[in-house]
Amino acid sequence: MKNFKILFSLLLITSFSFAQTIDTWTQKDSLPGIGRAAAFAFSIGNKGYAGGGINFSVGSFKDFYEYDPA
Repeated sequence: MKNFKILFSLLLITSFSFAQTIDTWTQKDSLPGIGRAAAFAFSIGNKGYAGGGINFSVGSFKDFYEYDPA
């Protein structure tokens, strides 16, 4: 049982250190306007798309955005 705990601890530490080196994220501009709930997002190829949603004090949104990382 002691060997299992040691092995599990080593695997856990290794997986965390590996996970931190795979990708790095850079925050881009936020969507314009006020916050929203129930929006949708998807990707096709290398582009990302987002839009719609609702803000309970304003109503529903009918906007749609495309993000091209290139």
